[in-house]
Amino acid sequence: MDDFIKKLKHQLSQPLPGIEAQAKMSSFRRKMKDFNYAIPEIPKREAAVMCLLFPKNNQWHIALIERAAHEKDKHSGQISFPGGKYEESDKTYKYAALRETEEEIGIPMNDMTVIGKLTQLYIPVSDYLVHPFVAYCSKAPIFTPEINEVALILQPSIEHLLNPNTIQEKTFNSPNGWELKDVLHYSVEGKIVWGATSMILSEFLAVVENIN
Repeated sequence: MDDFIKKLKHQLSQPLPGIEAQAKMSSFRRKMKDFNYAIPEIPKREAAVMCLLFPKNNQWHIALIERAAHEKDKHSGQISFPGGKYEESDKTYKYAALRETEEEIGIPMNDMTVIGKLTQLYIPVSDYLVHPFVAYCSKAPIFTPEINEVALILQPSIEHLLNPNTIQEKTFNSPNGWELKDVLHYSVEGKIVWGATSMILSEFLAVVENIN
């Protein structure tokens, strides 16, 4: 196993940076005195996503997807991690993350090695409790996107995401017509990575920065 992956796996087994690291990328939650925002005791819906790492050009990269446009999907067209709704047949959140990743970007489950998980995140706008996992592929995968769900696959390097200049601020209109001011986001391949995805990514990068 690559030395970075060994160190990352160890760091993921330690106390995580948690919701304070997530909140750094949320204009609303950064202003809250108490970051422990309410999570329903029994969420109506749960999902699992995968922060999938893979080697490319002697660097570690992360797979992100641009979701295909669907009129009724509140996250349509946004950049996210591969993943989706937890089904009763999944039995575990980890399995759900692996299954959804295989379905969306075509990476066989057996080619992904899960090394840990990040802090769960509740998304009020869609009423989802999201369970993020971290996995890696030992070699650069061949992506086969599910065209009905995935419009584009982004492949930013961890080095790029750690560059402070990657974090930018912008005012824009959300899909539901709201004007969102001073939105912090990661700029990746000309795309805006914001919201829950940027919050999960913020915690992952905080874990990476803690590696000795």
